[in-house]
Amino acid sequence: MLIEKYIFEDALKYLIRFTDKRTSILESVLMDIKNNSTTLFTTDTKIGAKITVPIISSDEKIVCVSANRLYNILYLIDNHEINLDFINGNIKISAGSYISQIKTYDHNLFPDLFNDIPEANIILNKEILHKALEKVLFATAKKSFKPEYEGINLVINNKGLSFCATNSFRLSYFNDQTTTIEKEINIIVPKQFLLELLGIPIDKEQIKIGITNDYLIVEAGNIKLFSRLINGRFPDYKNIIQNTENEKLATIEADKLSKAIKKVLFVTEKGNHSVIFNFDGENLSIESSNEEGEFAKEMIKIESVKNKELKLNGKMLVEYLSTVIDHKIDLFCDSDDNPVQFIPHGIEYTLKYIQMPIN
Repeated sequence: MLIEKYIFEDALKYLIRFTDKRTSILESVLMDIKNNSTTLFTTDTKIGAKITVPIISSDEKIVCVSANRLYNILYLIDNHEINLDFINGNIKISAGSYISQIKTYDHNLFPDLFNDIPEANIILNKEILHKALEKVLFATAKKSFKPEYEGINLVINNKGLSFCATNSFRLSYFNDQTTTIEKEINIIVPKQFLLELLGIPIDKEQIKIGITNDYLIVEAGNIKLFSRLINGRFPDYKNIIQNTENEKLATIEADKLSKAIKKVLFVTEKGNHSVIFNFDGENLSIESSNEEGEFAKEMIKIESVKNKELKLNGKMLVEYLSTVIDHKIDLFCDSDDNPVQFIPHGIEYTLKYIQMPIN
């Protein structure tokens, strides 16, 4: 079997991230060889990936071999073409004057996952998908007793494509109305899988997805990614998103606000990043302090509609502002107990960020 060294090497380099070093089988790549191609599959049982690459071979064979060891061997070889032979439970690798041999594992022990997922037939624009993920992923919970807070709620229906993330203290919502389907899809996708989506090494403008009750498949070029879905009930955020009764508080440039918050955050208490915002006409004062008597204060010019004082988690707010750093933002708030809404100017999609004030 002949294979182009650099194509094979690049595929393994990408797939290794989906292996699990706890067992020899999960650390392996499954090679399904037929029709002058080999499909390479790795999984940690939660996320899996397949890449199909061309080969020259008339054989049909399924083998399982250490992904790391195979990649390390290829990395050291300078030849453009690699020959693979399968002999007595081993893979013989030869290129020019170089020969090596590594053992294979019983492919029947490889996890039998992601085989019943239907064909990926829902087409998404890669640019829109990336933009959505960049705007909402930060708002997921780092660690939560509720798994759904560690994922993203993906909804596609006849009204468009939406993503929502929350850790119960803040929420980020993205909606694009150019992607629609008749039958609604409503799932919770793990954050880790969506981070992998951002790193798919392809130039294509479109990707395709397919969904079952338990799994999601994403197909992009010769790459297929698989993920278990999170079973749970995502918080009902529709009323918060659709709330139009909030009064406009101010308009602020995201970059200026972010820089000002960073200047005062250093004196907040460890684990408590509360910052006081005092809106007063054309000025906004931002200050923080701690129990040792230290404090910091910064003043910036804004377009304020009314006077108000708010206490917010400054670190969370800075994380949000980094996703809209080039925009002006409208702030809406109707009372000290209700969430504060942030809506940026000059975008062609719906984007809302909501953060609870600190009492």
